[in-house]
Amino acid sequence: MRASLQGFTLPNRALSSGQLWAYTVDQAGDRTDNLAPLFSSEFGGDALPNPQRLDSQGKLVQPVYIDQAVICIISSPNTPVFQTGIIFAPLVGRNLIKVSGNYAASLADANGFILASALTAQSSVTLPAASPANTLIGVKKIDPSGNAVVVSGPGTIDGEASFPLEAQYQFIDLVFDGMRWHIIGMSPSWV
Repeated sequence: MRASLQGFTLPNRALSSGQLWAYTVDQAGDRTDNLAPLFSSEFGGDALPNPQRLDSQGKLVQPVYIDQAVICIISSPNTPVFQTGIIFAPLVGRNLIKVSGNYAASLADANGFILASALTAQSSVTLPAASPANTLIGVKKIDPSGNAVVVSGPGTIDGEASFPLEAQYQFIDLVFDGMRWHIIGMSPSWV
């Protein structure tokens, strides 16, 4: 499974008509001089060129996925060159937890991926309480219904109290910093 470069699918006029280079990351968490492989889909798909072009709204012109941690360098006519922090790809070998209806995740689910069904009614997934920093957890809506799977804290998710997964196969991957949850990967909005 690969992660979407989701942060570059939303409009950001400061990045309009720019370019994005994705570099590999060494074990110390520093950017290397090696360009990372980029892909056109979450599974399979074609290799994409690196760098990638950003459109007039500062968004990637196509879906771009990574299979390893990267640091991106962005250059545009409107903004000085800048470097992102580490953008993580999903871990391989994670436990899958299949649930239906409301589910309160526990620390036993940490570093796992919850496959949630809301087939009969809206459901919720509550992230584990008292999680240590750097806890990873993912949640994916697997049913085709119009019912949402609502993911919530304790703590916020990128500043919000909850995050709805409304479409089949929509997912988010999260890491906890000791106080709040951060989205480190998600399905693109065009799923």
